[in-house]
Amino acid sequence: MNELSQWSNVDIMLIDQVLKGRIQSQHTICDVGCGSGRNADIFMAKGHDVWGCDSNLSAIQNIRQLAKSYGVDENNFKPLSIEENPLPENHFDFVICNAVLHFCKHEEHFIECFNSLWALLKNDGILFCRFATKIGWPQNSPNHSFSFLADRDLIIELCSKHNARMLDPIKTTIVDQSRTMTTLVLKK
Repeated sequence: MNELSQWSNVDIMLIDQVLKGRIQSQHTICDVGCGSGRNADIFMAKGHDVWGCDSNLSAIQNIRQLAKSYGVDENNFKPLSIEENPLPENHFDFVICNAVLHFCKHEEHFIECFNSLWALLKNDGILFCRFATKIGWPQNSPNHSFSFLADRDLIIELCSKHNARMLDPIKTTIVDQSRTMTTLVLKK
């Protein structure tokens, strides 16, 4: 398999972070909502210390097998949800949370999940989040089947509360007139 094809399943916005040099070879990475390893796979292949969690037990079983194939400790992957805060706090250089936060039930749940993500980061660590939001979508337009979607004001409020520094501006993409996906890259 050539190097380019190894990247074919990785989220394009995450590839952007790699190209910007924000994920270094010595970094410990956590993928919250890791699924079967879509984004974690390439980092394990490159020798990173990778951890993750997901509430889907079948997905965790799959990523544990993948981890073993790379010599990564399969116990780094936990069958738990983000709110259970299953991983070591203040431990990770780079935390990925891709396509997870839009499944929050309500605003308080979103805040709880965001706070759990933030707690995982070391000082100077980076949080990469991509999730459906209300940003960039016309008001009163049905654009999702999710219980809760954050807006820009809530994101700015959480960044301020945690003294987060935005490494990139808030970026939002409209996906086939069905939802908007926002990417945040924050430094602790």
